Amino acid sequence: MTYEQIIKDIKAKKYAPIYFLEGQETYFIDEVTKLIEKTVLDEAAKGFNELVLYGKDTDSQAIINTARRYPMMSPYQVVIVKEAQQLREKSGVTNLLSYFENPVKSTVLVINYKHKKLDKRTKFAKTFKKNGIVHLEAKKLYDNQVPAWIEKHLKSKKHGIEQNALYLLAEYLGTNISQIVNELDKMLLNLDKGAKITPELIEKYIGINREYNSFELQRALAYKQSEKAFRIITYFNQNPKAAPLPLLMYSLYNFFSKLYIYHYYAQRTDFELQKILSLSSSFFVKEYRAAAKNYTIGKVRKNLGLLLKYDLKSKGVDQADNTQGPLIVELTYQLLN
Repeated sequence: MTYEQIIKDIKAKKYAPIYFLEGQETYFIDEVTKLIEKTVLDEAAKGFNELVLYGKDTDSQAIINTARRYPMMSPYQVVIVKEAQQLREKSGVTNLLSYFENPVKSTVLVINYKHKKLDKRTKFAKTFKKNGIVHLEAKKLYDNQVPAWIEKHLKSKKHGIEQNALYLLAEYLGTNISQIVNELDKMLLNLDKGAKITPELIEKYIGINREYNSFELQRALAYKQSEKAFRIITYFNQNPKAAPLPLLMYSLYNFFSKLYIYHYYAQRTDFELQKILSLSSSFFVKEYRAAAKNYTIGKVRKNLGLLLKYDLKSKGVDQADNTQGPLIVELTYQLLN
């Protein structure tokens, strides 16, 4: 089941006997768990019928024994196992097989199995399609999926967002959904319901400068706007936290890597190129078309080599002074010329 379907069912009070929540993106696991804690039992019933266990402090038999109990003065009991990947036994959660094969319908058992992925070939994993077990594999989003996710999340909160603001957020906040939601929620607390998110609001409440960020540097390089590029890196040198060197290197390497691929598919349609380059919108294809006119495939190849070279320099390889400021200036000059 998808995260959205699971949330919808819980809100509709359609509960499963077991929720096995695994994967790298802990935000989705935490949100499903919190909603179950909030929804299944009222406050009066929680004292007798809700129990939270932690993997490193328990074992599979204790979980099974707890899950097989019957609720007191309530149709359900809720048993939540957090950090189940840390269960004390060597075989871990797979020792819950007997319970997964025959769960108690009046128990809502929630297993948080974070940062790991269960081997789907095991007999235990094959029980997921039986007995009403809900299985969520919480995968991290790819870079090109983040803008659409942010837009959807804001829509659920009754807010719209301008396209340039959307891509500014996605570029700056990365793929950590928990961090993204935390920053968005801080901003939304200060806005009227239904307000549309703009770059100005992002700058005011999140602190991302709408003119001086790695996204705008990438654009300046794409269009070979030298004056704008050096104005941005001057700001970076004065405000090192605005664009840490590793983040900047990643952003530029990502851009020139995609530009290299673009040269081989330049005749394709915008829609085809969006998919080939894993872009979140065809809106960005025009930027790559413009950049391709300014950088031959040979120059792109050279720039990728420069990024590798300066990444090593920033880590002290063949470079006595790896101060961020001079390295960014030198790198930008070489990328442009």
